[in-house]
Amino acid sequence: MEFIGEKDDYSKWELDTQAYVETYTKKIVLTGKDKIEFIYRLSLISDENSCKRCGGIRFSYLVEVWDDLSGWIPLPEYDGNYYCSNHSCDEDGLKPVEFEKLFRSIQKKAQRIDLDKI
Repeated sequence: MEFIGEKDDYSKWELDTQAYVETYTKKIVLTGKDKIEFIYRLSLISDENSCKRCGGIRFSYLVEVWDDLSGWIPLPEYDGNYYCSNHSCDEDGLKPVEFEKLFRSIQKKAQRIDLDKI
């Protein structure tokens, strides 16, 4: 899917004060050539388990797409990505900037989203 309207601001993650665990979120709106807007929410959620290499806080990623009828629908293809918050750790996780770039590149190549099949 080609998107015509997108901004490459990789720095605006916000703390979700309503969440039970430490969670940062970011909303991204991508507009297709057919002028349909897709609203995504990327979340960085602290795990119960700490990083196995350094003991730092480990975060998992969650990506959801907004549907007017169903609300936020998780996109499971992004499950399994993680990030260690210790900057000196050499864990192989994706930093938030890297994850967002990965997300955007995957969505640009994705076909039209059929929310009924999710």
